[in-house]
Formats: sequence, structure tokens, C-alpha cells
Amino acid sequence: MMELNYMKQIKSLPFILKGVVLFVVAITLAMTNGCRSENAFNDSELNPTKSDNSTLSVKNEQAFLAGLNTGTNLTIEAEVFINGKQVQDPAWNASSENESIAKVDNTLNVIAISPGETYINIQHEDLTTRLKVVVTKAYIESLHINPSSLSLISGYNATLTASATLDNGRTVTLGNDLVTWTSSNPEIATVNDEGVVVGLLVGDVTVTATLMSDPSKTSSSSVTISEAVIDSIQVTPETITLIDGHSEALAVSATLSDGRTMNLDSESVTWTSSDIATTAVNNLR
Repeated sequence: MMELNYMKQIKSLPFILKGVVLFVVAITLAMTNGCRSENAFNDSELNPTKSDNSTLSVKNEQAFLAGLNTGTNLTIEAEVFINGKQVQDPAWNASSENESIAKVDNTLNVIAISPGETYINIQHEDLTTRLKVVVTKAYIESLHINPSSLSLISGYNATLTASATLDNGRTVTLGNDLVTWTSSNPEIATVNDEGVVVGLLVGDVTVTATLMSDPSKTSSSSVTISEAVIDSIQVTPETITLIDGHSEALAVSATLSDGRTMNLDSESVTWTSSDIATTAVNNLR
């Protein structure tokens, strides 16, 4: 419409002016169309869209199809490409369709629980894939606790782990959801479901791991608990104000590794002053 209006007005102009005006109109229209094209280009740059070559794939799929032995674990090796470029350290959201067969966490670590087949759903943003997992039964020939013996100070703790030797010769670490832990004397030392042993009193105990799926498979660790040691000492009062020539007795106590506190006598500690010119202290207080 703008071009038609220009042409009507141009017809009424003298011949020489017509040429000048036509030239100006042509330049104006070219600049207008150029701006529109540039704006369209900028809009597409600011709002890119995903192309059809965005993918999420599993590199070690065959390992899961071949079968995982019960009690073992394997990490899914997945990769994401968006617009042809690989995403570094993608954030995963993973879930198992049957956690009684296999479990998975968001680091893509799969734990084989019991024989059977299930699927793992893996997601990164709007990209998803589904991985089939086959779990086979492996016969555990023997169970082991590491370490097989342990010395602890009363009040301290240490962690035991369980491993198994399979019928195929492999040795695997067992998750704590596959074994139970017990202490022969919880008054001397306790053990929790994670295999953490806490020493309470001086003495010897036996900590045993039992395979849940086969209670005949057990292993034990000998644990010796020794006397508590001093973790820290405290002086009371913490601050004092003295008149020149006067004195005041200080007391010292200790906190032991088992949580107990006890007063220390003068023979148990040595006293020093940071400035003997102004304040002296003897080893009686």
C-alpha cells in the first residue's frame, strides 16, 4: 500500500524530479526490508530450539542384558548430546520399575538385589531412555568381614565391611542391605546396620555378619576394647583477676574418649605461665 501511494504522488512530479524521488524511495524500501530481516535473525539467535539430533543413550547396555549377579553393582554409562554437542556432567533422574530386583540411584549406580528382570528409567531434562536389567543368582561360597580383627579405644568407633566369594571365583563387596550385623556383647561394643562398631567398655567381643538370603553363611571379627583415653582437658576458672601478691588455685578436668569426665590431680599435669615476670604458677595448682 505504501508503494502505491508513492507512485501516485510521483506521477504528478516533473520528469527530473521523478528520477530523484524514485531513487530515494528504492533506498528507503531496501533499508526497511533489511531491518526486518536483521530483527528476524536476532530473534532466532536469542531463542534457539533443540534440533532432532538431541539424544540420551547408554554405552554399556550389553553388560546389563548379560546379567548382574545378586549382591553386585554396576554403574550405567550414559551420555547426552543436545544439538550435536555432548553435555558434561548431566544431572540424572533415575528409577527402577521393580526395586525388589534392582535398585538405582541418581548417580546411575545399579545394585542387583534378587534374580529377575526389570527396567531402569533414566532422564535428563526432557530426554529419557529405558534400560533393561537382568539379575541372575550367584552362589555365595563364603562370607568375609574386613578387617577380621579390630582394636578400639573405649568411646571410639570403626566400620566393618562384608564381602563374599562367589562360585565363579569373583569377590564382591556386599551392601548392608544384604547382611545383618550382631555383637556378642552389646555392653562392651555395639554394631549398627551399617557395620559401625562403637567401643563402650574394656573387653573382647565378636561381631558377626550374616547373609540374609542364607543365614548359614556367616563371618566374624574379633574386637578388643581398651581403656578410654583423654580427648581434651579444661581449666577452671577460665579467667581470673588477681591483686598483686595474691594467689588463686586452678582446677583441671579431662574429657575421656567414652564421654566421661574426671578431675586430674597436680601430678597428672604440668603448669606453665606465658609471662613469669607478671604471673607465676607452680605445679601444685
